[in-house]
Amino acid sequence: MPYDRATVVACLTRHFDILIRTAYLPASSVRRPPPTGWSDADLAVDVLRALGRSEMVIDLLRYLPYLPRPDEGVESKWEVWPETEAISYLRDGGNLGGVVAEECRGVGKVGMGMGWVEMGLMPKEGEWREGMVSLSGGRH
Repeated sequence: MPYDRATVVACLTRHFDILIRTAYLPASSVRRPPPTGWSDADLAVDVLRALGRSEMVIDLLRYLPYLPRPDEGVESKWEVWPETEAISYLRDGGNLGGVVAEECRGVGKVGMGMGWVEMGLMPKEGEWREGMVSLSGGRH
């Protein structure tokens, strides 16, 4: 089955909506993209490119809903699956908040700057294919 952005976005949005309907998440906690997708000012596009993510990955991330990080006045993160928290690629309060593109060049290469795990973006260090992106991460 070929990749279809609309299907992936619909499935993730539906998952968040189920968590809201079951009163696990407050509806106000989900940050939803505008119809045209998150702008470069909202989404850390320069950082994603510096990390070597493909334009297809960036396009997908533009249309995903995100949860806020604890430093946005939220007491704790929510698990979106058992022992798993959502990753946010938004500049404002996401996993990449405060990260600049120059710090990311060479991530995953031995001895080069911050690591994937340190940024909370991948389950382990290494060189990841440009079409790979984590949408959630384990708590342990």
